Amino acid sequence: RSVIYSTGLPPILIESVLQAVERVEQADAEREKVAALSNEFREGLQKLGLDCGMSSTQIVPLILGDEERTLRWSRILLEKGVFAVAIRPPTVPRGAARLRFSITAAHDPIAIRQTLRKIEECFNAEQAS
Repeated sequence: RSVIYSTGLPPILIESVLQAVERVEQADAEREKVAALSNEFREGLQKLGLDCGMSSTQIVPLILGDEERTLRWSRILLEKGVFAVAIRPPTVPRGAARLRFSITAAHDPIAIRQTLRKIEECFNAEQAS
């Protein structure tokens, strides 16, 4: 009988899936690190009086409301070395434009504090004008 039309999975694919499952099972420390960094980032935004919504994940929004303001902050932060994606309608409701920050295990507390400092600079510059 020919195996040309076999529906069996290739052994290499099965091995890859098993390795991926093993990696996920052993990533507790990374998950805890990301959760701690995300909490620190959210708390820092809240201390500045900024709105990060009800986020409890590693994807942290900074809700700025106005589309132009959101695009301006995204551009300014990029110039400061911070990549913050501007999310605008129709992805979010009108008046709820936001920056989206994705915290990963590659970040460290120093990077989180530096980012918060640059966000504070944006906020202070906006308040002064």
